[in-house]
Amino acid sequence: MPKGFVSFLRKCPVKLATFVPDVIHDFYEKTYPQHFNRIECKYLKLMLRATLSQSKVIFTNSKFISGELTALSRRWGIEPPPLVEIGAGYEPRQKYQGEKQNRVMMLVSTWKHKRTDLAMEYLKRWAQGKDYEIAIFGSLPKGISLPSGKWHLYNRIPEDEYRKMMERSRALIYFSEYEGFGAPPVEAILGGVCPVYSDIPASREVVMGFGAPFDNNSYESFAKALDYALTVSAEQIDNWGKILFEKYNFKKEAETIANAMIKAQQSG
Repeated sequence: MPKGFVSFLRKCPVKLATFVPDVIHDFYEKTYPQHFNRIECKYLKLMLRATLSQSKVIFTNSKFISGELTALSRRWGIEPPPLVEIGAGYEPRQKYQGEKQNRVMMLVSTWKHKRTDLAMEYLKRWAQGKDYEIAIFGSLPKGISLPSGKWHLYNRIPEDEYRKMMERSRALIYFSEYEGFGAPPVEAILGGVCPVYSDIPASREVVMGFGAPFDNNSYESFAKALDYALTVSAEQIDNWGKILFEKYNFKKEAETIANAMIKAQQSG
């Protein structure tokens, strides 16, 4: 089911363990009500209410989302089941050891909460007079164009090719107003690249302050973060990666899920 939510039309005949990655429809209803289909939003809310009511345990990927679900439960007068944060699971991989290319990468999207408008404005301003290739990944919203020169847009490329480009880049930029987990900054560090990312609750928790967070509302904060990212040593990034991998790996995630499932089963 969408977002891991369950049906609100019929109660599930078996015990439920569910995973809720985010409640972004609630964010859009509050922040960008004209940019999320009202019928879809109503549909998701009804399913989320059913999920909170019927599940024996709900897994989330961050304490932030557990807090969001707790707040919604109170608003709706529902006693939620145990909420268990499992983060995300990663496997160790061989990192690129060669020379970094003079390139900065940035992820963009047509979704409003990704703030591609700010991302492009800030990066254009920062890049003036600098000799960097700018690699943009994703889709640009209508009305936003790519500057001429060393700017390149990649709508979609194979995963292996994307990872190779990222690992050879000097920094990865990730703007957002809302995330349940926000994987790109973590993946950048695990790939040996310093992430430059929006300082929002989920990212603050998940990335543990590593990399180069910035305030969405300040170009100066963004520029300072990006300048800092370009000076971070490979050794420092590797140290961050070891700490993050200890926290986010498949073995630890599987153990957390199994223990929570056993506990939920024993609770009846």
